[in-house]
Amino acid sequence: MKFSPKTLLFIVTLAALATSSCSAVTNLLSLPIGQAAKQTLYVGNCGNSSITEYPATATGNVSPTVTISGASTTLGCPYGLAVDKNGNIYVADYSQGTITVFSAGASGNATPARQITGLSTPLGVAVDKNGLIYVTTLNSATVYVFAANASGAASPTSSIDLSGQGFSRSCYLAFDKTGDLWVSDENANHVAEYAPGASGAATPMRNISGGNSQLSGAYGVAVDAQGNLYVGNYGNPSVNVYGTSATGNVAPTREIVGAATTFSSPYIPVIRADGVLLVDDNGTNSVDVFSKTANGNIAPAAAISGANTGISSPWGMAIH
Repeated sequence: MKFSPKTLLFIVTLAALATSSCSAVTNLLSLPIGQAAKQTLYVGNCGNSSITEYPATATGNVSPTVTISGASTTLGCPYGLAVDKNGNIYVADYSQGTITVFSAGASGNATPARQITGLSTPLGVAVDKNGLIYVTTLNSATVYVFAANASGAASPTSSIDLSGQGFSRSCYLAFDKTGDLWVSDENANHVAEYAPGASGAATPMRNISGGNSQLSGAYGVAVDAQGNLYVGNYGNPSVNVYGTSATGNVAPTREIVGAATTFSSPYIPVIRADGVLLVDDNGTNSVDVFSKTANGNIAPAAAISGANTGISSPWGMAIH
């Protein structure tokens, strides 16, 4: 007897449901879809001075598909990571005072394509659709903007002064799909959204801060395809999610927090193309995986962790 492909898929699915536990059913229903299976996850490891790459759908004690490390890389302590539309990798190297750029496809003991040097402990880096490079540094409430081809001891072409908006330090950066820039401050527990091209003492489009926000050690920021904002908090180990119009002293719509999460020091959230949340945890040397609707005291659906992964004090993460 012959079956159509759809009928075969239905039969295989029923068989899996009949022979699997509840958790296995959950995993089956959470299988990656579309572009998520084609994406790459990049992790910056301060503990072993490396960048490691994995399929975005990887889980378990998996070896990286690519490792960038060695003397020629000049990597010291990678913090912020960004990947541009061409696949070039930008690394904010905290200990080396550089933005180090690797060409797409770089692997092993690779020599950087170029570096922006002379920076004071850079924390975050992001690249806009025009290739402009946005950088934050320790103890500065400023976002510095460099030309797309900046190299060496280049001067910023512009900057955004955050000091008048309640910031004491600019930490992490991320662009949303509309090109708006999001900036966090771990000291003031503050997150702000700026319009494309903002400069000087620009007024943010939105500010989220205050006791109701439940921000505590607010560090990494990410925005999903629907415009929801995710913030990693290491002070109260958690990830907060805010709605598309959230501003001011507003409570999160969701908060992933509690012992079941296994969070120790969650820093950077990133969102897969299918909406699944990935969170790097500096305290457990892992990347935790949560469903796109995760909320409350919930265990990760999976994790990238173990000796084979090469993850060691992960401070930065990006997805492309």
